[in-house]
Amino acid sequence: MYLYTTPPETRHDPGSLNYTPQYLPFPSQLAHALNTPMSECGCFASALQISDQLHRTETALTSTSFDQVLTVARHAQVVCRQYANCSRCSDPSYFTIYIIILRKATACYRYLVRSSSSTNSSPATGSTSSSSNGVYNGTSRLRIGNFEVDAPLDDHTRTVILRTEVRRAIEAAAHLDAVLSPHSVKTSRDEATLSYLRGLVDALKEEISSVERSLY
Repeated sequence: MYLYTTPPETRHDPGSLNYTPQYLPFPSQLAHALNTPMSECGCFASALQISDQLHRTETALTSTSFDQVLTVARHAQVVCRQYANCSRCSDPSYFTIYIIILRKATACYRYLVRSSSSTNSSPATGSTSSSSNGVYNGTSRLRIGNFEVDAPLDDHTRTVILRTEVRRAIEAAAHLDAVLSPHSVKTSRDEATLSYLRGLVDALKEEISSVERSLY
């Protein structure tokens, strides 16, 4: 697996993520970074871990259950928030990695939304029936206080859950956006780089918002 990063001078459109990336090898050739001061807070180690989990999930989406996909995507949000709120991560060059992590989580949400739409359009598919597609197992574990039950995972329940998780992703993107504020220890002092990173955040927020709109 590779994480993609691109310096400002290689981008084609300041407001777009459609650029020719440079490759950031993962994870063996980045392992040395765990010995840097940033690793003392654990943020980079968490980024490596969730990147691997996202990669494994992406390559097996059709056979991964709905809740498992959401669990990995939720973990990605937590990692991004952790980085954004950590005062010990001061190297702005790591910022792009967290944008990529949240983009990959957003891709998982988009897949779940599209799969749900595809399932609903098929007359042979029942919303509460078991399916060979791992995303649409017939039930999901529901907890209310101290009580748990296997409840049907129908279309409405899936949509409500997805809306909640996508809103959390929007909040995580806002945390990353705050990293670029003038008072942040992580923000780049180079205006060209800062403008580039803001473009990435804007594009990320639009991606997540697009997924959210598709749920209504």
